[in-house]
Amino acid sequence: TDTPNLTAVAPAIAIALATNPVLEELVLDGEFQMTWEALAQIGSALAHNTGLRKLTLRACTMENDQPLMQTDGFRRVIYGLKKNKSLQEVILDYLRTMGGPETAQALFKAIKKNRSIRILDLTHIR
Repeated sequence: TDTPNLTAVAPAIAIALATNPVLEELVLDGEFQMTWEALAQIGSALAHNTGLRKLTLRACTMENDQPLMQTDGFRRVIYGLKKNKSLQEVILDYLRTMGGPETAQALFKAIKKNRSIRILDLTHIR
C-alpha cells in the first residue's frame, strides 16, 4: 500500500487553518508523508489560526525519510505553536526522534510562551 502524501493538500490545509475560525481539531494521523515545505505551510498557518484547539501529528514522516522534527518545516510548526493562542492540546507522538537538543529546547520555549496549551503528548519520541 502507498503511504498517503500530504504535499498536494498542504496548501488547502494551511488556508483552512488560517481562515476558518471554527476549525477546532486537525489530525494528521497515520503514516502520512510530506515535504518540509508542506509542513512549513501548515506551521505558518498555525501562527494565524484563532480557533484550533487540538493538533495531532502522529506517525508522520518526510518524503526523504528525514526525521520530521529535524526539518525547517518543523521549526515553522514550533513558531506556529508559539504564536497560536487557541491550541490547548498538542499530540506529537510516534515521530521517531526529537531532532537533538536544539529542537527540544525550541519546542519547550514555544510551549512555555504559549499559555493556552494544557496538554503536550510526546509519547514514543526518542
